[in-house]
Amino acid sequence: MKWNYLWIMFAFYLVLGCIIGGLFVQFMPKVIPIPQDLQWFFTFSSITAGLLLGLINFFVFYFFIHWFLNYHKRLFRSIKEGDLSVRSHMRSSGSLALFTNGVNDTLDTLQTTQRFVTTDDLTGLLNRSALQRDVLELKKGERMHLFFLDLDDFKQINDRHGHLAGDAALKHFVAVLHETMDEAGTLYRYGGDEFILIYEGNADTNDVRSKVHLALEEPLLFHEQELRINVSIGLCSFTAGEQDLLSVINEADNLMYEVKQGKSVQKILTL
Repeated sequence: MKWNYLWIMFAFYLVLGCIIGGLFVQFMPKVIPIPQDLQWFFTFSSITAGLLLGLINFFVFYFFIHWFLNYHKRLFRSIKEGDLSVRSHMRSSGSLALFTNGVNDTLDTLQTTQRFVTTDDLTGLLNRSALQRDVLELKKGERMHLFFLDLDDFKQINDRHGHLAGDAALKHFVAVLHETMDEAGTLYRYGGDEFILIYEGNADTNDVRSKVHLALEEPLLFHEQELRINVSIGLCSFTAGEQDLLSVINEADNLMYEVKQGKSVQKILTL
């Protein structure tokens, strides 16, 4: 808060206090007669009381504004750090209510927009934009595993059974993986029938791979037809902050392709 503004408000409240004291001096004797010998003392006391009232009002104003600004500074700091879930819970009325409601409405809009930008409509998974954001936010030096998953013969499902069957297959694949994954892993839809699974460095990669394949052994029943879903997986382990995401994805994609072509049952690369 700029001091020139505070000085203006300080002067305003002092002048307001003097005016109130002067009005009291003018109109109070009409209600209660003041002895002539006490007139000077009454005038001095009224003006002084008005000034004190002005000072009290100024300090109430100052501390409220100071609290109000600090409260919203913390709010805006959280927003700057990317947390759009914060809201202003300050109870107020009038112009302040319009301000806080406007802030909350704007945050609601931003959060909805962010959800659309970072979420895949069909599967509800985080998308490529969210993957890039999350990898950038990883702690530098942290070991991670990136699994590149590609559904086998997915085009044949679309061609033989239609795109509704393809959509159902994708949703089934995501649901099955969510049931088998623990909280340490995060699944993203990279595009089409390609998915990326990120795990922390202490994860058992062989166990993760086995769980994925095991979970897909049960076929999907679509309109009384069994759809079998298989997946090829390439794995690249990397250190956050030392390799760029695109390079890691390309390496995992290449390893996945070798698995899909039958050149290798399992491919792992450590960067």
